[in-house]
Amino acid sequence: MRNPAVGLLESPTYSAVRAWVDRTGRGELSASPAVLFREEHLDNGDDVRFRWSMGRTVNWFGCCAVAPLQEWPRRADGVALHHVLALDLRLLAGLACGGAMATWPGFSDPLPQTGMLEVFHDLITPGTSPADAHRGAWRVRWVPQVETGALIPPPGDLTTAALCRRFVPQAGFTTPPEADVRARRVPSARRLSRGARRLRDSLRSAWQGKKASGFSHAFGYPEMGETTSRPLVRDVLPVSAGDDHTLLLDLDLGALPGVCPRGTRLEVWMRDTDLATARFERAWCLLRHDT
Repeated sequence: MRNPAVGLLESPTYSAVRAWVDRTGRGELSASPAVLFREEHLDNGDDVRFRWSMGRTVNWFGCCAVAPLQEWPRRADGVALHHVLALDLRLLAGLACGGAMATWPGFSDPLPQTGMLEVFHDLITPGTSPADAHRGAWRVRWVPQVETGALIPPPGDLTTAALCRRFVPQAGFTTPPEADVRARRVPSARRLSRGARRLRDSLRSAWQGKKASGFSHAFGYPEMGETTSRPLVRDVLPVSAGDDHTLLLDLDLGALPGVCPRGTRLEVWMRDTDLATARFERAWCLLRHDT
């Protein structure tokens, strides 16, 4: 019997996904639109550098940064940060603003629609304390106009930065983890958590069928649960009345073997007000570990 999530990943319209979720959750479970990152080629960066030099659209984990970059980001104590991700925002906007994702009520792409978004991180600092803001342990930057040609290699003291994995964004969706469903504390929570597990298992199985080893995405539900992420974010990134937080990225750092332990994820959050004014230097990163 064919996994229904396979067809949904090919055309994740709101009505089709909603019908699938309702059959399992009896109208009590949900899904959220997301742009999924299908991991592809892994090497020392030659593939990405070649495609970039030819002017092709390319997205990648690890390795080199895009220019212009005055100096490689470093922590306050001088330790060089890892280049985690480079994401083409024009491609992302095309997916998020058209096709199947345009059928989701109330969804719009909050990111700029040109340039590249990059994430750097020390891959050590958890981001669970307000004091982490002073360590300079991460940097999220928007490059409105990139310089084509050569990419910027990591500094020599960043010894684990050799690997690079190209990925391809595609329209998709996420479903909430069991922990979020159990936290509702309603009589049907146990039944719903089983349903949530079946939905996520089906979605992951369909995704792996596309030969995608990890599960990273922009927007959607945090893979380790909002019940733990949102309280942390509210504590470290307080908001005023009428403001809220948006999950920009949830990245499976297993995309870079040998750099992070399996089960390590990086969540990138922003206040909606900062996002509206492209204040990416105010983004907050949570380093999560699957226990």
